[in-house]
Amino acid sequence: MISLALGTPDHRTSELPALGRLTGLRRLHVRNPTSTLCLKPLADSVVRELVLDYVPVGLDLSALQAVPQLTTLSLGFADRVALPEVALPSITSLRLKGVAETESLPDFATVFPALPGCT
Repeated sequence: MISLALGTPDHRTSELPALGRLTGLRRLHVRNPTSTLCLKPLADSVVRELVLDYVPVGLDLSALQAVPQLTTLSLGFADRVALPEVALPSITSLRLKGVAETESLPDFATVFPALPGCT
C-alpha cells in the first residue's frame, strides 16, 4: 500500500498532482487545502482512503462521487463544517474532526448511504 501526504500546516495545498499512474496509491492525506483545490484528479486514482485536514468552507467535495474505490473519508475542519451536498455512496467509514460552529448537519443517510447505521 502506498500512502502520499501533501501540504503542511504552513503551506496551503492548491492543486493535486496527476494520480492515475500511481496504481498502488491507496491513501492520500492532504493538509491545509485551499477552498479552490480541485479533487477531480482523484477520479483516475485507486485511492481508498482520503484524509483532508483543515478543510476550508467552500471546498467542493462533489468530485469525490467519481472515485468509486474511495471507502474511507476523514475530514478535519478549522472552523465550520462544509460537508458535501451530494451523495457519496462508496463511503463506508467517516471521521469528522473539529465540528464546531455548525449551523446544521446534513441528513447523513442521504449524503453517506453506505455508512453503517444510516439505513
